Amino acid sequence: MAFYFDPAPEQIAGWNEFVESRPPAVREVARRFSPWKLYRLGPDRCTIYSFSEGSPVTMTVNIAGEFNLLLVERSVFGVKPEQLTECDLPLPGERIGVIPEN
Repeated sequence: MAFYFDPAPEQIAGWNEFVESRPPAVREVARRFSPWKLYRLGPDRCTIYSFSEGSPVTMTVNIAGEFNLLLVERSVFGVKPEQLTECDLPLPGERIGVIPEN
């Protein structure tokens, strides 16, 4: 599946440090979701923004025109881990971006 950018060694180390500093339930979920991979939430590609520390652990994801064709970019909170699947980058020539208002 797709990395939308290649993290530097310092970013990987910082991510691992962040994950290890979280409560056990968050750590378990965060280990399954890379912050530099794309995921699909329904028809939209998204990136991970944050993890809740509630029970159950949920995530906030960003749905951006960088990877989708959208009317509005948005963040979606309360996303359950099982709602996300890894996905590929948009295909070359695929229409992406935010459709301007008339």
